[in-house]
Amino acid sequence: MPTIAKDGTVVEPDMSEGFCPDHKAAMVLFLDRVYGIEDQDFLLHLLEVGFLPDLRAAASLDTVALSATDMALALNRYLCSAVLPLLTRCAPLFAGTEHHASLIDSLLHTVYRLSKGCSLTKAQRDSIEECLLSICGQLRPSMMQHLLRRLVFDIPLLNEHAKMPLKKYEQELFKLALPCLSAVAGALPPDYMESNYVGVMEKQASMDSDGNFNPQPVDTNNITIPEKLDYFINKYAEHSHDKWCMEK
Repeated sequence: MPTIAKDGTVVEPDMSEGFCPDHKAAMVLFLDRVYGIEDQDFLLHLLEVGFLPDLRAAASLDTVALSATDMALALNRYLCSAVLPLLTRCAPLFAGTEHHASLIDSLLHTVYRLSKGCSLTKAQRDSIEECLLSICGQLRPSMMQHLLRRLVFDIPLLNEHAKMPLKKYEQELFKLALPCLSAVAGALPPDYMESNYVGVMEKQASMDSDGNFNPQPVDTNNITIPEKLDYFINKYAEHSHDKWCMEK
């Protein structure tokens, strides 16, 4: 793997002396075209010991100094031309993988992280998009909760490298997406928020510079609430207060 020397220069390995990504691409294509993958256990084993480490390596090279190295570009070519298309074709095998939730979650997060790479071509981005959509289409909504949470926090940080191409409206895709989103939303409690984020916000709002409690209520002077919602607001306030007391 490329490294950065003490003087700041990039040291690249000699890919002619070892097993480079181009060699792996040829082997993956041979495996796919000659033998094929029809067994879920074999696919998941191949993913865990072979594909996922390479995906993580490619994602780790997406830095200002290393993203344009020969190894980084070769990994992107190998993954987007051989590995991801293979996973796309094998997407139906990801159905019923709830007992491998940790592995699937790692795959989704790594592919999503790879999609934000700054040295990808349009064809490579399309390959990543198709792979993510194909795999997610076979998963239960609960298995995508962590990925959706990561996406929500990334939305304010989106840039020209992080955007997935927008697809035109497709009625069949909409019919599949709406129940999925509704199922995820229905599985979350009304007051759900990511725990780490809530902890940081509460600490910032309730502590002064000396570490003392400093209440900072939200300014509601310019907010008008319909009278018919008073009962709901009071009950929800009681619930929030009781929940806060229990957590303390």
